[in-house]
Amino acid sequence: MPNPLLSIRPLAQTACIAAAVLALTGCGGGGDGLPCGGTSQLNIDVTYQVNGILVDPTRLVLLNRGEPVVATPRVVGLPSACADAVRWTYAARTVVPPGLSFDTATGVISGTPTSLSVFDVDLKLRIDGYVNQVQRTISFFM
Repeated sequence: MPNPLLSIRPLAQTACIAAAVLALTGCGGGGDGLPCGGTSQLNIDVTYQVNGILVDPTRLVLLNRGEPVVATPRVVGLPSACADAVRWTYAARTVVPPGLSFDTATGVISGTPTSLSVFDVDLKLRIDGYVNQVQRTISFFM
């Protein structure tokens, strides 16, 4: 099983390979002025918080038919200094089942599921100043 913690390296510590990941015009670097308060490497993951409970990002998320749900994307292990640098992308890979809605701007899933179904949401997260992204597909089952 892959390690659920994914690594993001800062631009300042990566020698110009960032151009392959992002279309950056240059690579800077050196110890001072690193993004997010000087952290040279972040070990983070993305998941959902469902009705106030943070779910394991490597497991299927179970939702109860007939019970209201609010599921919000979350970052696990993010230093507070990075909070304003986070950039999310959300996409429903499969059709959201009846009774639920998926907000493509916020990634929030809400409503009351009415039928048995499975659907997937792709979460992608970038942090300004870092060269790679965290990606995860979260599967929901009713």
